[in-house]
Amino acid sequence: RIIQKRIKGKKSMKSANKITGNIGENLATEYLKNLGYEILNDSQDSFTARKDGKNIDVSRQNRNGKIQKGYDILVSDMEGEIEYIEVKSKKGNEKEFFKVSGLQWEFAKKLNEEGKGDKHYVYIVTNVRDKEKIAVTRMKNPYKAWLEGKLEVDPVRIKY
Repeated sequence: RIIQKRIKGKKSMKSANKITGNIGENLATEYLKNLGYEILNDSQDSFTARKDGKNIDVSRQNRNGKIQKGYDILVSDMEGEIEYIEVKSKKGNEKEFFKVSGLQWEFAKKLNEEGKGDKHYVYIVTNVRDKEKIAVTRMKNPYKAWLEGKLEVDPVRIKY
């Protein structure tokens, strides 16, 4: 019975984390919509907007069975990708480690090595369950920040 309770607890925690993550991605998308763009087309997973005569497309990735890409939101224009956004969400605003998958970290590393690291952001959405205190913080090029000692990373895997 104890094992069953632990397994149920882990499943409940995963479900709660998934809900918090989805709320955070929704809030990050809303944050992008409120950066002074004229919204031209809006759906559940994407929107098209215009600012200063330039159109952008914003699309949520990794949803509804889509293949994982290492980021949650892609912002692009007619010339191509202009921003890759990984969203991390939490209920409070205290500093803590958040999980970054190997795919996400490898994607950040690859962009940085290709000289495109400044197109990669982590949006940290805090207080996702408190509408009065919600905040979005943008972290540019987390891989470079880590290389420069400006970001603390707790490694989780070793390949041997």
